[in-house]
Amino acid sequence: MNTSITGRKLFLAFSILGCLNIALAYSFFYYSSVSLLEERSSEQMASVRALASQKLNLYLENVKINAVQDSAQMLKDNPKHDEMKYSHLKPLSFTPVGEDHFLLKVPVGDKSVVWDFSYDDLNKILSDYSGLGKTGEIYLVGMDQKIKSASRHVADWKNITVNNESIRLGKLYSHGVHFVKDYRGKEVISAYSLFKYDGLNFILLSEIDKEEVFLPLKSLFPKIFLICIILCCLTIFLAFISSDKILRLIQDMRVQINKLHIQFINAMEDENKKISYNLHDGVGQILTALKWGIDRNEEPEKLKQLCDDAFKEIRNVSGDLMPTDLSELGFFPAVRNYMRKQESFFKIKIHFWNTERLEQYHFQPGVDVNLYRMIQELLQNTLKHAKAESISLVMFRENANLVLRYEDDGIGMPEGTPLPKVLTYRAELMGATLMRPQAMKGIVFQLQIPLSRVFSERV
Repeated sequence: MNTSITGRKLFLAFSILGCLNIALAYSFFYYSSVSLLEERSSEQMASVRALASQKLNLYLENVKINAVQDSAQMLKDNPKHDEMKYSHLKPLSFTPVGEDHFLLKVPVGDKSVVWDFSYDDLNKILSDYSGLGKTGEIYLVGMDQKIKSASRHVADWKNITVNNESIRLGKLYSHGVHFVKDYRGKEVISAYSLFKYDGLNFILLSEIDKEEVFLPLKSLFPKIFLICIILCCLTIFLAFISSDKILRLIQDMRVQINKLHIQFINAMEDENKKISYNLHDGVGQILTALKWGIDRNEEPEKLKQLCDDAFKEIRNVSGDLMPTDLSELGFFPAVRNYMRKQESFFKIKIHFWNTERLEQYHFQPGVDVNLYRMIQELLQNTLKHAKAESISLVMFRENANLVLRYEDDGIGMPEGTPLPKVLTYRAELMGATLMRPQAMKGIVFQLQIPLSRVFSERV
């Protein structure tokens, strides 16, 4: 039951995570596209508005030039024409009059000619909707907030009042781009600028419907949404397969951890038994003899000798728990020292060889202790059971591994005998591989450990 629940949780977690990533990618792409379209459309509206402003300036310049040129001819053709009633007008400057026209006073000698122009004349410039799509337009709004040029959408445009952010900001900041609702109530991208020429003051607007701007997204994103749905289905399918495989892997890991736990307990039991035997056979026997000597009132020197022997045994047991030589001398000198002692005590030849370069590097924490204990275990097994005359221990580098090869010339082990639990446990702790190759005589153990797990620095 627990396994089934774990599998469902993994499946749900992978499915939700995968679909969430797809949703985030879709949202990011969507909002990036919206932002890009807004930016491009704003730039386009600003460009159209700037071009229209230049055209209006050029048109009014030409109107003024033509009026000046034609005024003399008008007085020549009609000598009585002299607009004295417009004496208050500023010469050679456009002056707005009423809501739909403006005047230009042109002095000719001691007389003057006043030209009357309609705002409708400006439609020649503003009726060009190139680059504005199907809904875009460009038009003028006066300071009274009424439209002064033709509308693309409304026939009766002269009485329409425009009151939105573009007009307010146009009066304050001269130019910019803004999202507003136009005179139809439609949301548009509006590029505005304050247009001034002589006494004429307008807000020049170029606008396009927001709906048209985002029309490409409406046709594109349903397809992208469909692709995202397909990807979500595929993600759910892959999550189902992956969760099943990962669940099996977790189960295998649990089995391996349980095995390691059992091996650890067995190894600890073996170590405890060794300590118990050492205490019983060594210290225990000496203390028994000491008690017997005290009861019989033996000589103090004999009792003192027994106490010294007890202390030696205790030091030996303590050394087995944490080798003093290993912490004080280092791994390689400690191994040599230990072998010399065993060689001297058991009268057996022990050969130890390693490449000197390996001694330059520092072991990772715990690795040196594990290797030292494995060497001790191998030697003790040989000395107790193998009846060997010589032992050989070699350590060298082979490709990306540190190899420890142990051999003796004893009676060997029966075929099919499992590897010692203590050795396999310590090998697994280091991520090493322990093998027992075939030998002509005696026994051979070979340990391979990745160098990255042995030394602190790169070898």
